Amino acid sequence: MLQLLLWFILSMNVQANINYHIDFDFSPGLKTNILKIQNNYYLINGEEQIQLEYKQDKPLTLVVPIYGSTFILFENNLGKWQRDYKGKIIEHPLRWQLANKTHKYDWKIQEQTKFANKTEKARDRKILVLKKHAHNYSANIQSSSGDYRYLTSVNQSFPLWLYGHDGAFGLTVKITMQNENAEIVIYSYGKESEVLHLKKDELATLANAGSITRIKNNQLNFRLEDLSGKLISLNDTRFKDKPKIVQIFGSWCPNCIDEAQFIANYLKTNPKSFEIITLCFERMDDRAKSIQSIKKVIKRFQFDHTFLLASFNSQTKVPEVLPMLEDFQAFPTSIYLNAKNEILAVHTGFNGPATGELFTNFQKEFAHLVQMITSKSSAR
Repeated sequence: MLQLLLWFILSMNVQANINYHIDFDFSPGLKTNILKIQNNYYLINGEEQIQLEYKQDKPLTLVVPIYGSTFILFENNLGKWQRDYKGKIIEHPLRWQLANKTHKYDWKIQEQTKFANKTEKARDRKILVLKKHAHNYSANIQSSSGDYRYLTSVNQSFPLWLYGHDGAFGLTVKITMQNENAEIVIYSYGKESEVLHLKKDELATLANAGSITRIKNNQLNFRLEDLSGKLISLNDTRFKDKPKIVQIFGSWCPNCIDEAQFIANYLKTNPKSFEIITLCFERMDDRAKSIQSIKKVIKRFQFDHTFLLASFNSQTKVPEVLPMLEDFQAFPTSIYLNAKNEILAVHTGFNGPATGELFTNFQKEFAHLVQMITSKSSAR
């Protein structure tokens, strides 16, 4: 009897997982899920789980960290997703329902196919990696500027509809297959934004990320304010005789956030042998909001390096701040300098964890670049 009573008490304290299935009210639609596990809420984006900040229960209000976008779910199965776009709050209506069960995808790959478009320049190439699983497909679209992150279907029928929502951007992708050709239509919040015509090509590769952006005369200079308003230069005493990585960054940019997560993980397991200077190009309507957004990134990843406000709105472009850059293409871009401020490499874009092999290769490349800039021989 005592054991039965103990089991009853313990079972009352165990909270079943709750799955909120969300459909956005634009056409074509966008689907995502929010999963409650005990007292924590997660935005499910394919193989990625993004922990949300709980604000209140009625209506259920959940905030996506860093980006600050907000899911609001009313009791009548309606709701909205709010996001800040260049200082303006944009609302997207949605409908939600509780799923009967928490579906767990089997992510084991049964079949993988690679497609690419034909381009004169490798830097303009787009690659689709399509993976078939037991019950659905997943995909990743890769480019020299970065990847489109996680995309997931809910079935296996063609035309295939895949969805991705990371709290910053919402993508719906339609894939139509004909023999070895694939047509991809990409919708952003229900509006067609890109059409790609690709052909099966298992050997397709992207341009070398170190060959796209260059710097005139191999000289990098800037004088920008930090978050307190103090002017900072690359030649300041704190940076003298130290290897450096200068990042061109935006807190609104998912690929930049993926890179920030990578840097944070790297610093946890490796001694910090170089300085990092992050140049922030923000898209808010005023300076204070931009600084607040940058501080969220700093807090999230527990960074202690230098952040400079290069621009607090989208009116000031990267080439205006850094006119020595030739052919700037993408956020993020990282510049690797040795202790003598000699530029040893410029890396364009960031293809993150969703790309699999590309991300693995980048980790090896990053370790090599760090070794290059910190080598004593490179600073002689």
